[in-house]
Amino acid sequence: EEGARPFSIKWLCQRQDKSKKVFFISPTITSILHNPKNSRLKVVHCGLRAFEHSDSFPRGLPCKDRVVQDGTNTMYPFVTKQLVDVPLKWMVKLFATTQLKFDQINDEEFLESLKAVSPGGIMLTLKDPKKEVSMEKVVVSAWKGNTTIVVMCNQLERQAYMYAIGQAYPDLDDGELKITQPNPFPPGKKQGQGASSMEVESKEESTATAEKAEDGAVSGTSANKGVPGDA
Repeated sequence: EEGARPFSIKWLCQRQDKSKKVFFISPTITSILHNPKNSRLKVVHCGLRAFEHSDSFPRGLPCKDRVVQDGTNTMYPFVTKQLVDVPLKWMVKLFATTQLKFDQINDEEFLESLKAVSPGGIMLTLKDPKKEVSMEKVVVSAWKGNTTIVVMCNQLERQAYMYAIGQAYPDLDDGELKITQPNPFPPGKKQGQGASSMEVESKEESTATAEKAEDGAVSGTSANKGVPGDA
């Protein structure tokens, strides 16, 4: 895709040969690690977790690796495929319920863009041309099954995005979901214990999780727990 940045495989590493997690290392750090003069250098930890692999996914997929939420903003400039622009209404629903079935989507343009990408790991980008939600591109890791799409970020991340959307669009109400301003200290919560970042009212089941995904591709909603066989 025109404008995409060139990418080098040398920027990726694994701690062990059979590790399911792949880390991204900046070019500067890569040159230091590969310099023969630094052979005595001991590295405790470096890199950003960017990809994760699992053999538990259905057979026949073109790729069993996916971009994890931690690495979405870093990897986005290099990605040319498996990208789907998501209208605000549908991104809100995904954050609220973690998944959508294709037959629930009545937006033809959005549905066609989903069908255009291959099953497996995908990256969702929020359609926010005026950058009301964030000055940076909102990019979310997700998984596309045969009949379902599931977001692969944890509850706190989803709440943070919902809060940002609620601040940018305080009157958003599509008839099914209504975003309200958050209560910093809801009943039962003491100051310093944290609070719910966003209240979501939904006419449909808001407790749906990726465990109920029809195709069984994913077994959880957390970026850390959402992939079968996570180490």
